[in-house]
This record gives sequence, structure tokens and C-alpha cells, in this order.
Amino acid sequence: LPSYKPGQFLGFKLDVSGLEKPVLRTYTISDSPNEGTHYRLSIKREPPPKDHPEMPPGVTSNHFHDHLNVGSELQIRAPSGDFFLQEDSSGPVVLLSGGVGMTPMISMLNHLGETDSQRPVWFIHGVRNGAEHAFGPHVRGLARSHDNVDAHIVYMEPGPNDEKGRDYNGSGFITMELLQGLLPEPKGDFYLCGPPPFMKSLFNGLL
Repeated sequence: LPSYKPGQFLGFKLDVSGLEKPVLRTYTISDSPNEGTHYRLSIKREPPPKDHPEMPPGVTSNHFHDHLNVGSELQIRAPSGDFFLQEDSSGPVVLLSGGVGMTPMISMLNHLGETDSQRPVWFIHGVRNGAEHAFGPHVRGLARSHDNVDAHIVYMEPGPNDEKGRDYNGSGFITMELLQGLLPEPKGDFYLCGPPPFMKSLFNGLL
């Protein structure tokens, strides 16, 4: 398989039942580049919007979950995208994500861990609660096994089974005040991926 850079995505052309034309979608590869053995995707099943339950659920995410099995064949475009880890830098890496924007950050984090990079790495992620939090134990495990990796998880609305200190570090939103308190200095390579309000707030704040 063609290799890729940490953070890049695959393009899909999907024949979805009930639709006349194929659907085009992109999904980020959620693991570090390997020897060309596989690609991993981590696709959240999207339900109807909470404020509009009468609307249909996510077309392609539900197609993946409901209709694809071992042996299914897919039409895929080779990995591409200009959002990826810049490896020609030696400064700190700050991976900022919200919700499903975590997938490219997991790819970058795994790559930094597997290559034994000595760059300081901050993995900062915001999500609604533990029910929607993917890769939690994996990220905490990498932070424990790599002295240069720090992880900080923020839950918007912690659930009754979510434990502070075990599942998350703080509640509310990721803000510039939080980043200024966490990061030892404002220098570094910052990567952002998440919902539009998250992106706009942090992008303008970082500038």
C-alpha cells in the first residue's frame, strides 16, 4: 500500500443503498505510517442531530458500520492532504483537537512515540464526556511510557461514571487561558482539528 504522512486522509467513493449516485467522503488515517501493510480508520457512527431527531443519521458513517465486513471491497484514492506532521522541526509539538478531530492527532502522536522522538509533545483534547471519548487509555498509556509526552483531556459535560484524574483532567472548554497555564512557553508547532467554533477560537487566540 502507498505510505502516508501522519495526519493525511483517504478518499472514498461509496455506493450507498438508496442513493442514485456514489458518495464521496474522506476519512483520516488514525495510526502512524507502517510498512505498507494496512490503513486504519476510526469512524464514529453519527446519529441524527439531537435537536432534530427527525433528520436522517450520517450516511457514510452508518454505511461503514452496517454494511462493510471482512472481505468487502472499497474504491479508495491514495493518501493525500497537506495537514500532516512537519518532521523537519525540532521544537515542541502541541496537538489540539475536539471531538472526532482527534484522528489525525492520534496518527501524529503514535508516529512520534514509535520513532522515539525527543520533542516535547502536548496532546490536548476536548470531548463531551467519556461516552464519546475514543483512545483514552491508549493516550494515557503513551503519556506514562514516554517522558516527553503530556496529555490533558477536557470533558464538556462529565457523565456520572467519568472520574476526574482517571478519565479527564478538567471540565468545560479548551481555552487560551488553559493553554497558557499548561504550556511552559508559547513556542512550538501547533496543530488544530475540530468543530468550527473550536478551530476559530483557538486559531485566533494563538495568533
